[in-house]
Amino acid sequence: MASISTPGSLRPIAGALLIALLCALLTTTAPPVGADTPARDDRAARTLSFSGQTPQLRGPGHVGTRLRITLISKKDFSPRARTLRYRWLRRGELIPGARKKYYRVAEKDRARRLKAVVIAERPGYRARRVKTNMVKVAR
Repeated sequence: MASISTPGSLRPIAGALLIALLCALLTTTAPPVGADTPARDDRAARTLSFSGQTPQLRGPGHVGTRLRITLISKKDFSPRARTLRYRWLRRGELIPGARKKYYRVAEKDRARRLKAVVIAERPGYRARRVKTNMVKVAR
């Protein structure tokens, strides 16, 4: 005579099968979707590192002469920077329109301190800012 199973007698077997199925699903080693490209939030943790010398301002520092930023290149950053941007500051404030590697000292700069900031950029990384030395313009 065959035994008839009741719903109550199947519960322990169904529970064990469910646990085994869940364990198998949770231990798969497939990479998450989009693992080859960093997430937007991960970008904040990735910053370009700077390994060069401190960039220097070169030039006489008199009204009408040019100052230039030296001792810096894209190779000084790891990974290598895609672009370098320049911003010039007078007394710690940005000089409007001064965005090149060279800056012609204006009359407004007389007896003021000038410096520049080099901004290195690369897609997928936070921009890195490196400050130059400060130059005092002659009276």
